[in-house]
This record gives sequence, structure tokens and C-alpha cells, in this order.
Amino acid sequence: MSETLDWGVIGTGGIASDFAQALSQSKKCRLVSASGSSPDKAKAFAQKFKLPAHAASLDELCADPKVQAVYVATPHPSHEAQAIQCIEAGKHVLCEKPMTMDAAGAERVVAAAKKRNVFLMEAFMYRCHPLIRELLERLKGGVIGQIQHVRADFSFHVPRDPKGRLFDLSLGGGAILDVGCYPMSFARLIAGLVEGKPFA
Repeated sequence: MSETLDWGVIGTGGIASDFAQALSQSKKCRLVSASGSSPDKAKAFAQKFKLPAHAASLDELCADPKVQAVYVATPHPSHEAQAIQCIEAGKHVLCEKPMTMDAAGAERVVAAAKKRNVFLMEAFMYRCHPLIRELLERLKGGVIGQIQHVRADFSFHVPRDPKGRLFDLSLGGGAILDVGCYPMSFARLIAGLVEGKPFA
């Protein structure tokens, strides 16, 4: 069994770049290929991060036996189809949040992963941070007493662009899918702690 997990990434934007930069420091994972919205973008991304390969298409990335897991780092509406294609190719998938545009789509992705018996995770990075583990332990220990109410906010200001990714509903625009999912996820995590469940 290999001591490292070899990754492919779909997407060549800022989030994919952050992922590539992080994996360059990892001793357990390495990025070996990338696929983008065009072969030229994939090639440029691979050159920038000194990857051993790039894929001209998602089909090519999925067919690469060296790629064991795929990070889906594309705009929201692409996640479901791309995640399912990778899963059906037998790849483990880390999908940028939101996993899909709606609950039905998420159920389809989860069902595909169960059927193919591959690992699937939505990329809520805060849930993997050691501080969250410590926070949960302290809350379980009663450091602030009984939890009765959770208030969580997350926002930022950008100029309005009706055709931009953050505002166009067909691209997954709006507050909930982009950043509202974080306080919602956090509130459900804390509510689950109160009820003795993973989330509530």
C-alpha cells in the first residue's frame, strides 16, 4: 500500500490553487494531475505547481490510474456531475462546498459513493481543524455551562454584479450556498453536541 495519496484536481481557480499549495507541503498527499475548463488552463496550472501531468478533459483525469482521489474545485453547478463521474471511475472525492445545488443532488452523489464504495467528503475545512476538536471537547466539559442558543454570522461585502458567480442564481449565487452554509453547518454541529449526535 502506498504511503501517499495521489490526487487530481478539477478546476484551476483560486480554491484549486490553495489546494495545490497546501498539498505541496504535505508528507501524506501529493497532487499529480489537474483538469480545467480547457486543456490550456490545465496545462498552465500543472506547470505553475510543477505537477507531473495534466488532463485535457475530465474523462482523461478519471481514466488516469495514478489519480486515487479527486478534489472538485469548480463552480457550484458543476459539482454533482463531476463528483459522480469521478466516483463512478472509482476515485475517492473531496468536493468543495456546497456538494450540490440541492438536497436531491446531494442524495444522488452520496448514493453513487455508497454503491461504488469510495470515500466522499464535502470540503468544510473548518470541521477538520484541531481548534474545532478542542472547542467541542471544552463545550462537552461544560466550560460555558448548558448551551441554550447558537448565533452564527458570516458575511462579506462585494460590489453587486448580477452576472457574477455570487449573485447569479443559476451559478449557485446567493448567501446560503457560498458562505451561509458555514454558520448553518456550525450551528447544526453545536446543536448536535447538545443532543449527543454528530449534528442536529
